[in-house]
Amino acid sequence: MKSEDFYISEKRRSVWNEELKIFEAFREICERHGLKYFADSGTLLGAIRHSGFIPWDDDIDVAMLREDYDRFIEYAKDELPEEYFLQIPRPGDDYFYGHAKIRKNDTTAIRYIQYPEKYRHHQGIFLDVFPLDNIPDNKVWYKVHKFFAVKSMLFLYYSRYYYRLNSHSKASEIKHKIGRILIPGDKAAYRFCKLFEWWIKLPDKRETKKVGYTSMYYYLDNKWSYERNWFENSKEVRFEDTTIAVPGDYDKVLTGLYGDYAKPVKVPSQHGDVLFDLEHDYKEYYDGTRTFDYEDCEL
Repeated sequence: MKSEDFYISEKRRSVWNEELKIFEAFREICERHGLKYFADSGTLLGAIRHSGFIPWDDDIDVAMLREDYDRFIEYAKDELPEEYFLQIPRPGDDYFYGHAKIRKNDTTAIRYIQYPEKYRHHQGIFLDVFPLDNIPDNKVWYKVHKFFAVKSMLFLYYSRYYYRLNSHSKASEIKHKIGRILIPGDKAAYRFCKLFEWWIKLPDKRETKKVGYTSMYYYLDNKWSYERNWFENSKEVRFEDTTIAVPGDYDKVLTGLYGDYAKPVKVPSQHGDVLFDLEHDYKEYYDGTRTFDYEDCEL
């Protein structure tokens, strides 16, 4: 099967189908409780330009305003079907990102660069759920908030997720070692993660003109901040054999992110090379039962 001269393999199609099932489980909870969500980044682009996945994409991304995001997390803890796992920071775990994932049990989605690290957190096929937090209107408060949010996030990242296979600089290695000293274990990292979350949510106490990904390194780039009124309404558009909600002003969102988004341009996945395995649990790759090489990551 081809799209824009890009060959879509049966394996890629199978991964997409599994991700669509995760999406349906996510959407059911949202609809049950009246929660708004929106297709995000590449998924939004795919929905508008391709009526489905971008041919070379490998996952589904959705975003929610923080109030709905927090409510979703609470509902999902009890309401997700048993075959799925809600991945959020937890004491004793080593997942410390600022957004949630919904993972499919008994499957594998391991980044090749992470493989040697043998992280304990769930590494099944996933759907990303990103919170959109308020961005301060006051220019001074904005700079202070952004500075500490980004520095804290990067500090946590360097302390916990320094990949040996990546070509980091000597400065990055030093940051990693300092981070390991100051945040010596997963319990300390969890406490730091909750403090970070408290900081990024401070502006949520009052409505602001803009929202964005203050819990992610995207906060460094202004194109990932949006006018709140772009998300006041949503509309359903076709996405593969189902539909997905997109922001009412999706054109402004996509233009800000990609410029002339109507013209397809193949770019690498932000995840890097990932091993997708629908039939084997990721733990089999970590306990030595199964192994994989770089070539196995091809979809």
